[in-house]
Amino acid sequence: MQPKTSNDLSSILSNYSINITVADGLIILILALLLGLYLRYLFGRFTNTFSSKIAFGNAILVITLSVAALIAVVKSSLALSLGLVGALSVVRFRTAIKEPYNLAFLLLSICVGIAVGASQYLFAIMIVIAATIIVIYLYKERASNSKRFLGTLLEDMDTLAIRCPVSVSLEKINTLLVSRTDYFKIISWDVSEDDGMNLAVKIRISDHESLRNIENELKGISSDVSFSFYSSPTA
Repeated sequence: MQPKTSNDLSSILSNYSINITVADGLIILILALLLGLYLRYLFGRFTNTFSSKIAFGNAILVITLSVAALIAVVKSSLALSLGLVGALSVVRFRTAIKEPYNLAFLLLSICVGIAVGASQYLFAIMIVIAATIIVIYLYKERASNSKRFLGTLLEDMDTLAIRCPVSVSLEKINTLLVSRTDYFKIISWDVSEDDGMNLAVKIRISDHESLRNIENELKGISSDVSFSFYSSPTA
């Protein structure tokens, strides 16, 4: 039995090739584009990333479309699939994705692209629906936890009411509070020509000495400054 030549091998592989029709190609590209656009919107709407939302969202769109096209080409020809295995084995992505949430969206876009490229359209839509539910749930849970934490933090803080002339710089008061408090949050600010400037500030201080320092420095800003301190009740 003689070994098969390269021509024989090519003829065998060609028997396993399936031509992609124009209609199939358009369906794959259009659906991948629509789902990619939706994933880009989903990422931009429900993410707190420190990276550029627009740039990363565009990357998600392009990855979804390109992966769908790649899978469509691979499934159409056994010869091309074998060649791509060797070609893609040398590809290295050296851009570090520092945020796990962003990495999860990249994986999601790749999964959707693979499903669309393999003509599993219904499954691709099911992936997107399931991902939408999970992303919205996680977003609301994170917002609820942040609100609960901030509410607890404000409940444990004291209140400082500052009254001073309009001419006093708010920047100076802000600098003072930054240096003399562990944490502060301005909850109201009222300015009028008759009553001057009134500030209500939630503050957290480590000891009463810090309060004395705040008083002295406020007097140093203006002799007409006065303030009232209200200690929060402790359980």
